[in-house]
Amino acid sequence: MDLYQVLNIVVSALLPLLVGVLTKASWNRNLKAVLLLALAAISAGVTDLITAGTLEGWKLLLEQTAVNWLIAVAVHFHLWKPTGVADQLATIGVTDSPAQKAA
Repeated sequence: MDLYQVLNIVVSALLPLLVGVLTKASWNRNLKAVLLLALAAISAGVTDLITAGTLEGWKLLLEQTAVNWLIAVAVHFHLWKPTGVADQLATIGVTDSPAQKAA
């Protein structure tokens, strides 16, 4: 396992925090899951480009995306959510504007 793969795992563990900052707490959880999947795919693609210099193939990219997404979901539900970090980030991320709150 090389340095880029280790960094990919670390980034995958931090992706749920990024989703928490980029979304509103009131948004549908399915939308958040799709955003997490998209970020996992981007992370997999970037790692593949850095390590191989090119995208190795769509099968490898799908496999790495699935692994990244599973790591992100597991870390979210077993680390970030129980410790309250996910809830804290939901309050400092994207929020409703004052006009939307008044409505």
